[in-house]
Amino acid sequence: MAVSTQTPDESLSTADKARLDFTVLSAPASRLATQIGIGFQQADEVFAAQRRVGLDLALFNAEEQTHLPGPTVLVVDEDHTLRFVDVQPDYTARIEIADIFTALHDLT
Repeated sequence: MAVSTQTPDESLSTADKARLDFTVLSAPASRLATQIGIGFQQADEVFAAQRRVGLDLALFNAEEQTHLPGPTVLVVDEDHTLRFVDVQPDYTARIEIADIFTALHDLT
């Protein structure tokens, strides 16, 4: 599953457009991200640049918030024990999919 700061409707639209075959949940105002320490606020100049190209996060995110979660992958086992964590400090970076598969394989 994935967790998004977008409104439930925007999360569903994103999942449909990307043809995701997993659930995308909505976590308004990045409260979950803030609670687990992965939330951040982009610099004003980044917001300004995004608005110039037609992206206004406040329109897409629940509760018109602009806080974002950092790219994070959590692997949780059947007992709800956290088994793998990857938090990217650079919001433009992502973990390699092979590393996620390895973490999942290690659960068996």
